[in-house]
Amino acid sequence: GSIIGENESVIYIPDTITIINNYAFYNANSMLSIVIPNSVTSIGYAIIGGTYSLTSIEAPFIGNENASACDYGNGNINDQATKVLGYFFGYGYNFENQRMFSNISGYLTDENIATLFNETKQYYNRTNHVIDNNIENDDVITTYIPKSLTTIIINNQAVVHTGTFSNVLSVTSYNFSNVLTTIEDLAFYLDLDNVNNQAHYTVNGDLSELVYIDLSELVYIGAYAFANSNLVGFNSANANEIIIPSKVTTLKSHAFYNTDLITALTVSATVTTVEDYVFAEMENLIYITILNRLVGNHMFYNDPSVVTLVIPTTVEEIRESAFGGMTSLTSLTVPFIGRINNADALYSSEKVLGFFFGHDVDNLAKDNYELTQNEVAYYIPTSLKNLYVTVDDIISAYALQNVKLENVIFDTVVTVGDYAFENADKLVYVGKSVQNISTTNFETLVANGLYVKVNGEYVQVANNATYDSTKIYYTRSGSEGT
Repeated sequence: GSIIGENESVIYIPDTITIINNYAFYNANSMLSIVIPNSVTSIGYAIIGGTYSLTSIEAPFIGNENASACDYGNGNINDQATKVLGYFFGYGYNFENQRMFSNISGYLTDENIATLFNETKQYYNRTNHVIDNNIENDDVITTYIPKSLTTIIINNQAVVHTGTFSNVLSVTSYNFSNVLTTIEDLAFYLDLDNVNNQAHYTVNGDLSELVYIDLSELVYIGAYAFANSNLVGFNSANANEIIIPSKVTTLKSHAFYNTDLITALTVSATVTTVEDYVFAEMENLIYITILNRLVGNHMFYNDPSVVTLVIPTTVEEIRESAFGGMTSLTSLTVPFIGRINNADALYSSEKVLGFFFGHDVDNLAKDNYELTQNEVAYYIPTSLKNLYVTVDDIISAYALQNVKLENVIFDTVVTVGDYAFENADKLVYVGKSVQNISTTNFETLVANGLYVKVNGEYVQVANNATYDSTKIYYTRSGSEGT
């Protein structure tokens, strides 16, 4: 039975305590808050089961012990079930059986009390069973978490384990100390059918107080960690913003997939591993700041609210379909066209504009359109009007073939490949450094509106200009020049 009286509302565990036994505060219905000190190293099963008035938990960790990262190769998967929030409340049957815990009968026979809890399905295995963003996984427990619970504070945990807060609906604020290094797979994952039931929540971003603790030691965010959930702040005191902390190196597949309430995102310079679809399907994402050197496959796939995207010159690799489905994109600034800035890639299938947008049409909005570049079909949004290439010294063959833009600026181009502008209806601005361009490309450019930089100013090339493979000869205001 409980070790406290039924009328206690705030429970402070003395810092002389190291072990809390099973069911310690079971059915303490008047409890509003519990504070567990860092001295505690072992927490028993269902310690706060049935506490239907509980609003906040402060603890050194979630689970039976403060464990290191899961070792799926050698560890006991069943033991991972002791690392989810439901462990504190007990693994339940359903209320129809008038039973809360598997080994305590006759609990919560009052249907009115039953309505004070959310029946919660929590996953405790990694994401190898995620198929088309749906969990097909037998490693799941069902628990009953009070609807009153809104705040969780964790003071001494380095690892948020697989599925720890998966499908938790009522919590609005999670705060972790800066010892946190790892957020594992599915940590805050939400089943799609729960989206309309989950409260908007922050992780280290208390919007009511406008203060937060920087997750300065976090290095790893796992697959599907926040997927589908109503996250409205991560490592930021600003509403609807994600700031990837300054030591994070790894973003696993679908980490923030379908977090639709986020409008602003900053990716830190330390990120070196970016798996597929990390920030995909974010319906309201508008502002993106990239500080790292890699843009991953499908990284921003189907983010339809981005209008202007600037990829800085520090980026060294942009992988396929990174911007696919950006159906509102009007202006794109990139250091180069294609996967990398390869000075030898005059003929490369990865050096065409369509590479950024991909040729996978699944779920793409109908206002994307298909075009062919070098006999490969790509889908580039019709909204895209302006392209600015800041570093690339080669416009590869077919790079902008069939692309319909209004303005294209290349400041550092030296060489233009065959058919680079074939059937491309646009105004093109190039720096004076351009040296190698075919006669066909030159005539196409002049006909559509070619501007070259002269004394720091862009000047339109006249239709009667000539070109000898190294210089453009033009006439301007009655005077000749090159």
